[in-house]
Amino acid sequence: MGLRDAGRLAANTYTRAAASARDKFAEYFVSEQGRLPWQEAVVSQNGLEIMGLLVKRMKADFRPYVNAVLPDAVDRLGDSKESVRDKAHILLIMLMLHTMSPQLMFEKLTPAFSHKLAKVREEVMVLLQNALADHGAHAIQLSRLLPSVVKLLSDPAAPVRDTAFNTLVEVYKHVGERVRLDLQKKFSVPPAKLGPLMATFDQVKESGQMMPTATLTLGPAADRLVESPRRS
Repeated sequence: MGLRDAGRLAANTYTRAAASARDKFAEYFVSEQGRLPWQEAVVSQNGLEIMGLLVKRMKADFRPYVNAVLPDAVDRLGDSKESVRDKAHILLIMLMLHTMSPQLMFEKLTPAFSHKLAKVREEVMVLLQNALADHGAHAIQLSRLLPSVVKLLSDPAAPVRDTAFNTLVEVYKHVGERVRLDLQKKFSVPPAKLGPLMATFDQVKESGQMMPTATLTLGPAADRLVESPRRS
């Protein structure tokens, strides 16, 4: 005759004792005594990876949850573990690919350029470089971001200053001579940085590293590249 269905044997609730035991374990493993050296990095890394999978699956349907996820993802850009920082980068890249435009992403990320953690300030510029490579200068209104990047040329942290320099070089590759003019006339670039930047621009231009979107002379086309991104 085979086995019979035993049916419902008990209520779908747990006892107060079980709840108390759960809470005690939870409190212990987040305390100084019970915390394991690797647990925070593993939890952060796995959480970011799960969010990335959800973004890939849900695509535009993930938009209502972006504002809840973004602050934690930005904070993880400053994590001491490279693996966690990498997962945060991947999540933000996935959001730009599947859920929101790069323009909207960097509008939301603008405060990260002045984040209290130097590593976040550095990594958000690396993200901008990656976004330029993936989406091009047309996708981001760079004129709004350049003041923040220029300001970071004088950051107290040397890695941030170096990344700001490299980011401006990448922007120049994509946009062209409009960036040179803006840095010379519009922004207060430290003299110690302006000379090397101009020299690096010249090297990039002479070596043929300019992108097809870059303009080699000034005019309306150059303005449009900086001012008119595509939105979605």
